[in-house]
Amino acid sequence: MALSEAEICAQLREVFPELREDLNDECFQAIHLQLSCLMRATQAAISDADRKFLQRAFAFADNSCRLGDPTVKNAIAVSFLEHLSFPDTKKRRRSWAFDMMTPLLQQEYREVMAYLNALHDRPS
Repeated sequence: MALSEAEICAQLREVFPELREDLNDECFQAIHLQLSCLMRATQAAISDADRKFLQRAFAFADNSCRLGDPTVKNAIAVSFLEHLSFPDTKKRRRSWAFDMMTPLLQQEYREVMAYLNALHDRPS
């Protein structure tokens, strides 16, 4: 049986105790908002080259994507993966972090980016 939104949100609070204050905020109870909180922390970890946090975040996202119900899988795509940024800048290298994602997450990321590019008529 696939994991529900409530189960994923409970796991999120368990796996990321450092995010509990934000995750427990009543305004952020919906899975999309909870995963947005994880996305912001993950993007900060990418910028700060925090590989330990990234390993945990990507493992959590992969597990959620593989075992979650369709709502969970959609939330991983649109509230987590869609907003991550991997391009290098003059000040920060970020492209290395893409390689830390599991093959499943890389594929999901590519698919959501291709969809957004097609939606906005941009080249992939």
